[in-house]
Amino acid sequence: MQRLYRLIIISLLLTIFISGCSFTQRKITPTTSENLKGDGLVVLCYHRVLPYWILSWGRLFYPSESELSRYAISTREFTRQLKYLTEQGVRFVTPQEAEDYLRGHKSISGKLVLITFDDGDLSIYKHAFPLLKEKHIPFLLFFIADQAGKEWEGFNMCSWDQVKEMVNSGICTIGLHTYNLHYFDPRTKKPVFLLQDKEKLFVSDTEKGIACIEKQLGIRVKYFAYPYGFGTPSTDRILMKHGIFNIFTLKSRVNHPGDPCFFIGRILVTPNSWSQVAAWAHRH
Repeated sequence: MQRLYRLIIISLLLTIFISGCSFTQRKITPTTSENLKGDGLVVLCYHRVLPYWILSWGRLFYPSESELSRYAISTREFTRQLKYLTEQGVRFVTPQEAEDYLRGHKSISGKLVLITFDDGDLSIYKHAFPLLKEKHIPFLLFFIADQAGKEWEGFNMCSWDQVKEMVNSGICTIGLHTYNLHYFDPRTKKPVFLLQDKEKLFVSDTEKGIACIEKQLGIRVKYFAYPYGFGTPSTDRILMKHGIFNIFTLKSRVNHPGDPCFFIGRILVTPNSWSQVAAWAHRH
């Protein structure tokens, strides 16, 4: 009977926790993964890492909620994925190593993986960062700069002090995920920064994001990831004009030396896409 009471209490607590999160449908449309083969650089894209029990119960109560089914991973799953990649001899690289590799400035053989996170919610600091720090695995965090320390789409975001702690650890690099343009235009239902009449807005947002990160961290931004996966040639040019030449998309593929750094492919990690990544990483 006590066990039943405990389960009821846990269910109620989880319901309160989940109902407090005003999830917004992202409509991210990553490309279908190409047949991942051969040596090269695979960039993995994560969003949030949650305790196993929270994610399991959340998926049970809210099976159609994409923030839980598609954009979240449990600490258990995340640990297993890191362990598997390590056992297969995959080399984890820093963003700088990835850039040097793609530009042909550094020759690295074998299969390479760069870990990235989008948005910057608190789960990255609380659950992913300790695991990566313990294993000395570098990662790149694409941060929505104006949302630091705030609640965004139902999630608490990392504070600047927490971001600084991750950067000072030596394993975390910060990139920009816009200053504050991670939303859809209510009229067209499209990402606001992709609208033709919003080019000046994207310029202003980029400048604010660069200035904000430089002020808070003393770092010049070198890396950018588009919200919702993709930009346009026009937004690419704006970013490069402002000194950001490493632009990440959600084009699922293996990246190779000579591929353009303004169109770096990433794989959004889901149960389906992970099976393809695991097959690619497997030793033969």
